[in-house]
Amino acid sequence: MHGTNENNQVNEGIDGTHPAGDGTSHATATAEGAGLKVADANTTVGGDAEGARAESRALLTARRWGAARQAARTGLKAYGPDAELSLLLALAHAAEDDDDEDDRAEEVYRDALEVFPDHLGLLAGYAELCLRSDFQDRPARKNRGPALAARVAELAPDSPEALRVAQVQGAPWLTAARDKAARSPRIARTQLYDLRQALAAGRGVRTAAGQARADAAQRPDDARRAMLAEALEVLDRPGRVLLLPLVRRPFESGLVRGVLLGALLVAVVGLGLPQWVWWAGIAAYGALPFWLGRVLRGARRRGELAAAAHPVPQEAPLPELAPVPPYSSRELAFGLAGAAVVLSSLVGAGVWSYAKYTAYPRYEVVSPDSFQGMKRVWNSPLNQMLAEAAVAVPGDFKAFTEVYGDPTANEGRIGIYGITGDWHDMSPRMLTSFADAARAGAESVGATVRTWKPEAGPAGGWLECVEVTAADGYGNTTCLWGDKGSFGRVTIADPDLAARADSLTRELRAALVHPAVGAEARSS
Repeated sequence: MHGTNENNQVNEGIDGTHPAGDGTSHATATAEGAGLKVADANTTVGGDAEGARAESRALLTARRWGAARQAARTGLKAYGPDAELSLLLALAHAAEDDDDEDDRAEEVYRDALEVFPDHLGLLAGYAELCLRSDFQDRPARKNRGPALAARVAELAPDSPEALRVAQVQGAPWLTAARDKAARSPRIARTQLYDLRQALAAGRGVRTAAGQARADAAQRPDDARRAMLAEALEVLDRPGRVLLLPLVRRPFESGLVRGVLLGALLVAVVGLGLPQWVWWAGIAAYGALPFWLGRVLRGARRRGELAAAAHPVPQEAPLPELAPVPPYSSRELAFGLAGAAVVLSSLVGAGVWSYAKYTAYPRYEVVSPDSFQGMKRVWNSPLNQMLAEAAVAVPGDFKAFTEVYGDPTANEGRIGIYGITGDWHDMSPRMLTSFADAARAGAESVGATVRTWKPEAGPAGGWLECVEVTAADGYGNTTCLWGDKGSFGRVTIADPDLAARADSLTRELRAALVHPAVGAEARSS
């Protein structure tokens, strides 16, 4: 959406010395091309004004939009109307790639054209800004584009400005795509490429840093060289050797890290490792790139500040840094493979983990007629107590109650109340909460409570026992078990059996609850 012209851009001597920057707007790309050098009768002439133009051009080239605008405004205030300073100011607004900044750029163009109505650079830049505008957002600006384009063609029909405006007028979206393709690579890509070149041929970091610092001293205006020197000096510090594989082989190292992350995630799920290992692996995967990014951003900031202090190009017998080539097919293949490995690992491990979490074992309940010499009892006080404790369960669960003791005396010595079904949320904490509820009820009536957590036995899960002794000496012991497919509560009313409460619970559970034959775990 931004206008510019190739004849009125940053000085040709600057081309190739500035850092490749983040692609922002069309004005940014073309302003870095070959020079906002205006030789026009409508431009004021003066040594001081030329200094303001040079400063603004250098800041625009360094992508310091705000500083470039400030330098242009200062020059306009100090030296009066100036076509080139106005053009620089408008381009610095448009380079922000923001609707509000586009509005400010338009104000600058219109004010300047009142003073310099036939200035080709201003007309072409304003025409392109208007032609690239969205009709729905800025209909008036869009409608001004054709008239401005016609004026440019009338003043200089064969000029580069007229040709470019005609291209934008004919296919603005195509021209924008071409501009994007012609832009310099992102500054992070350029910086990483320069580092790889500096470390090539087996040179150590310290040697490369010394050479880069010497080159930057000869060309203090070259931000690329300054950023390279800063980055190499930081990478030469202790502990930064871990970052070098990401610099030398960024795509290959990304694939290796992705494979390692995938193996770790699979191990966490398959081996049942703690959940924190999962998150630690993901954090470790991103830690090195994050660290390298911080290092390179700091180096870019320091390098840009150093170069901005020397806006005038310096002559030095140094070759220009090599242009950054596009990504090779090999790099793209490694990058895509690394992304695919990480994505598939996260998705696969996540699905597998969820499936394991929601799966639960199926059980069948078979009640024997006797248990350790005790017979089934149907109507004892213990039967009634367990019946009162039983709660309604959803349809997917199955509840059962059994009491064993002396049926002749209608005495229940040990009883069980259990539920089978989807208990995939069962955990030691949940089982303890059930035991805490029983303890709280007993303590509320002045009873003494003792709890312990014995081994659950071969059936797995968790086991917790609560012994309650009332003030009058009467007591009973209750043991709770839980796993992903069942929950049970065993109450021992016979004091003679209390000493074996945990072992009796394990044995009674094994006698009644059996894995379902042919059942397959499913997700709830």
